[in-house]
Amino acid sequence: MHHASSFPSLLQSHFNVSSLTSDAIHALISTWFASFESAIVSQDVERILALFAERCFWRDMLSLTWDFRTFHDAAQIGEFLSACLHLTEMNRLRLREETVSLQEPFPDTAWIQAFFDFETKAGIGSGLVHLVPTGEGTWKAHSVFTNLESLRDLKDGNHCTNPVESMDLPPTVLVIGGAQSGLGLASHLHQLNVPTLVVEKTQRLGDKWRQRYESLCLHFPVDHDHLPRIPFPDTWPRYMSAAKFADWLEQYAASLNLNVWTSSTVIRAAQRSDNSWDVTVEREDGFTCHLNVKHIVFATGLGDDQGSIPTYAGMDSFRGTIIHSKGFRRAIAASPGQRRRVFVIGSGTSAHDIAADLYTNGDDVTMFQRGPTYVMSQAAALKYILEGLYSKNGPPTDVADRLVASFPTAVATEIAQHQTLAIQEHDVELLAGLRSRGFRLSRGIKDTGYFLLGLEKLGGYYIDVGASQLIIDGHIKLKNNCEIDHFTQDGVKFRDGEELAADLVICATGCGDPREIIRQVCGSDVTARCKPICGLNEEGEVRGCWGDLGIFGLWYMTGTLALCRFHSKHVALQIKAMSLGVFGPRYSA
Repeated sequence: MHHASSFPSLLQSHFNVSSLTSDAIHALISTWFASFESAIVSQDVERILALFAERCFWRDMLSLTWDFRTFHDAAQIGEFLSACLHLTEMNRLRLREETVSLQEPFPDTAWIQAFFDFETKAGIGSGLVHLVPTGEGTWKAHSVFTNLESLRDLKDGNHCTNPVESMDLPPTVLVIGGAQSGLGLASHLHQLNVPTLVVEKTQRLGDKWRQRYESLCLHFPVDHDHLPRIPFPDTWPRYMSAAKFADWLEQYAASLNLNVWTSSTVIRAAQRSDNSWDVTVEREDGFTCHLNVKHIVFATGLGDDQGSIPTYAGMDSFRGTIIHSKGFRRAIAASPGQRRRVFVIGSGTSAHDIAADLYTNGDDVTMFQRGPTYVMSQAAALKYILEGLYSKNGPPTDVADRLVASFPTAVATEIAQHQTLAIQEHDVELLAGLRSRGFRLSRGIKDTGYFLLGLEKLGGYYIDVGASQLIIDGHIKLKNNCEIDHFTQDGVKFRDGEELAADLVICATGCGDPREIIRQVCGSDVTARCKPICGLNEEGEVRGCWGDLGIFGLWYMTGTLALCRFHSKHVALQIKAMSLGVFGPRYSA
């Protein structure tokens, strides 16, 4: 993946942006866009490339490539446009004048940004361009983002405001998992008149959240975490508890009239020669249902059901209890007045939350930190990452989502590096306190804080909501100066000879391989043909999620609440386009 510096410095361009008036800014973007529109419609790739800066990007989500792609520099952009413009017939470009603005995110960086709309042979799209000053005194495109928003108005409808009732129709799509990613996708499919059945194995929608540790709450505010189509009420608490979010999922599904089976488990799926899927569903009442569907979507969360538990010698002889953090809930554990000795392996979000919960419950808690951890305060996250974007003074959520998506990962990496430096200065006392206790701190992958850790590792960071102070004060003990050698009958022995007694060991050690759930349902042969899931490819796009998984009719939905909200529509549009015969081909070069 490309990580070279991409922002042209204002010092290098010798450009004084403070002299630009509003009229001048609009004139600059209007002139550029008129040339861009003319070159696009005439499919003149050389003229298009002449409008881009030396370091440049084009990120497309489905509208031109039917895939999630990022192209870097003129050669890649030119090759992609040469292949895709005549196939997609991009046309009717219109600049949204009201969105034009000059942004100065950092002291030596500025760009002019604006949204635009366009159409293709198959759909309607939105775009976002960032213009930067060049050394020649001109403004050229640093990045262009194009995104499929809807399909063209075909005779059977695709953006229906009154979807047909689908409860009694054979489903076209089977969604496995009834939490936020599955329900968000189902809401879009329902709106597109695609008969969809959501199968959830727990007794109630939201039980996967109810069954986590009782103190669990969302660490980002509700402005960041809305579900598709129905936002949280203005009266909602800013930081939502897991129990409250679980109840919201039930209300959400009922309000949108989604077709959901709870207490049901998909036990087998096999693909026919026509690429449809024969699926067997077992319900709690003993009823077994056989379905044939065109698409299966795994919306089963990050990783597998069990989580990743490290293996150490002697674990089988340990007389206490070993569980993964996915299975921890305070209510299952302590008897009244019992003070347990608890050993938490891991130092990410779940480890911190659980350690704090256990300490509050009166337990003696030690956290075992296996590697450095990125920590930032909740206040810093609000100020430097969310403020003006996902906040009360920010744009509508759908606009914020597109602003975030408009930056290729290589560019977002540089933005995150700036944010991480500012956050480090903001949190100087917090971080100094953690260091004084021996807590090993990281600035994240490539100094991007939580950004690349979340995309690449799905963890390794903590947004502090109180556990850090408990570590600083010594209430949560810390062990991180050597590795575990083996388990004993009564605890854990380290390679430095120290032995720690424990009644309960909680492994907050990762989510496991998400393909394991696919293997359980579809078998090893299908799983072996699936592309890797999660992490980033060489272009900086998330692997295997929301798009081509390598097997027709098989999809994987996962991610943060914000990513699920944004990409659920992408999955729904791909499925609808396939049903209408207007999908593809995916651009593969």
